Amino acid sequence: MRALASHLKPSGVLLIADHIKSTKAYEFMAGLKHAAHADGFNEDTMCSIFDSAGLEQFSFRLTVSVGHDEYELIVSIGKGIKPAALTE
Repeated sequence: MRALASHLKPSGVLLIADHIKSTKAYEFMAGLKHAAHADGFNEDTMCSIFDSAGLEQFSFRLTVSVGHDEYELIVSIGKGIKPAALTE
């Protein structure tokens, strides 16, 4: 996340969309060949990741629920803002 945040200009916004951590989501995502990760994030974990990258004004929204066979993925969006440059 720090690598992504480093490319932002001051006051730039970073949005991350991912699925919410759950057993069913893990089972579904683990079965995909091209999934970046299967675990997903909850709000607290995503907030911690944004914070460690130096982003502020974290917000988190559940956006959509996607059903596939017996699985359901709940997608969320995390938002963080790079602090404005300090002026002397």
